[in-house]
Amino acid sequence: MIKLLKNASVHAPEKLGVVDILIAGEKIVRIAAHISGMDNLEDVEVLDLGGALTVPGLIDSHVHVTGGGGEIGPVSRVPEMQLSQFTMNGITTVLGLLGTDGISRSQEALISKTLALTAEGISCYCLAGAYRFPSPSLTGDIARDIALIGPVIGVKIALSDHRSSNLTLDEFIRLCSDARLGGVLSGKTGIVVAHMGGGEAGMKPIFDAIRNSNVPAGTIIPAHCERNERLTRQAAEYTRMGGIADFTADAESTSGGTAESIVRALEAGADANFITLSSDSGGSLPVFDQAGHCIGMGVGTPNGLLLELRRLVRDFGIPLETALRFLTANPAKTLGKTGVKGVLAKHADADILVLNDDFTVNTLFARGKLMVHEGKPVVFGLFERGIVKP
Repeated sequence: MIKLLKNASVHAPEKLGVVDILIAGEKIVRIAAHISGMDNLEDVEVLDLGGALTVPGLIDSHVHVTGGGGEIGPVSRVPEMQLSQFTMNGITTVLGLLGTDGISRSQEALISKTLALTAEGISCYCLAGAYRFPSPSLTGDIARDIALIGPVIGVKIALSDHRSSNLTLDEFIRLCSDARLGGVLSGKTGIVVAHMGGGEAGMKPIFDAIRNSNVPAGTIIPAHCERNERLTRQAAEYTRMGGIADFTADAESTSGGTAESIVRALEAGADANFITLSSDSGGSLPVFDQAGHCIGMGVGTPNGLLLELRRLVRDFGIPLETALRFLTANPAKTLGKTGVKGVLAKHADADILVLNDDFTVNTLFARGKLMVHEGKPVVFGLFERGIVKP
């Protein structure tokens, strides 16, 4: 089916103005000021967007698709995520991973869920590993997982956290080297996503690994860089080295949220082209006391992404084309999908998000398929409504 979206006010993420977008199958095949001669063709579906803000579908690069949790025992295992949780928040591409629990949450389940979400209409990739070291993997070898298993593009580990395995510098460098090798052999990015806890070391293990090995800075992606002022300052330094720093959206805050942390990083000299913003959705949000006991827990949700985008633009005056990069073009680099994901351009995947004036979702296409229309989901995961159709 060919679709023609007319009168779209496009930020691609750079501003293009009001244009028409032509979609054939899963791809954008043309963007122009006016595409004519197709309105009355039998197999062309035309949708007039009336000048609505139109941006690339969001990329959420830190998601516990199979559920996270476990910090207060089996009762605290978070349920799996469902398709419309992503689409109703403008997300068309997801990077799935494990967290604290790499024991009852398996690589097999993660890969299967990754394939399921892709089959349901969005694009999903995943990581080997979890908090523990040696890192759990499907084949028993991180480089082999990345090289040979299609959706696997890297590995997850935890640093500076009381739940981590406190791996040595040599062990961390070896893990990064294995991820790098797997990426080279497969043409993937071979990234290492490092959960950053609140420990005193902060990002020192990452800086030490870069300075004491041949691992490029772009291999390691520290996550949760908004956690404290030290990590935010270190994140700014790391981006100037060519490394990507990931900040976790704060859907609960009633004030500046994570947007304020990103602004502080920018003020400290961070390179805006190397900042990403993700949700940590599906993961638990435990609260620990000084003795390390879990005294409370929440669950990450995807709705923080558009909330933080609105904060960045309206509360802190960050240009829309800059703020959008944190959710589109920048995470596309981490996935190795520059020019395919996170951009509205010819030959890119037709992941297209149409926003209301309040930055909520009006319409969403994922790989050319209509997923949300006028604020309501039109495609659901197989079990979301309790009815299974063959």
